[in-house]
Amino acid sequence: MAVNEYRNIYMELRSRITRGVFEPETALPSEHLLCGEFQVSRPTIRRALGKLAEERLIIRRPGVGSFVAPPPEVEKRRKIIGLDVGSSVNCAYYYQLIFAGVSRVCEECGLRLQLLNWQDQRGGSMRGDFHRCR
Repeated sequence: MAVNEYRNIYMELRSRITRGVFEPETALPSEHLLCGEFQVSRPTIRRALGKLAEERLIIRRPGVGSFVAPPPEVEKRRKIIGLDVGSSVNCAYYYQLIFAGVSRVCEECGLRLQLLNWQDQRGGSMRGDFHRCR
């Protein structure tokens, strides 16, 4: 495999991603289609896709395909989950169970959980107590 082949393919796909030809979070053409388009072998395509994945421009999902990575600010927003548990003290036991389960799942998925509890203040205004977990 010529080094220039994979680099040229990498540069072309990178250009398409940065110019918006391939929208964020959409699938790239399959390896088979890219092989036909660029008239190269599958290992050459895989090497170019690997370089794009190293730069976090694409996300590769074995058996599914390669997808354009979301912009970094979108990715950061998605890693936070908010949970509004209300202000009722009668349900504190259930909140603890719900919170423990949601917290465990978030941790397994690499997410942060933000717990928000709105409470009545004098004068009828509302205030939020904000808690970060993990």
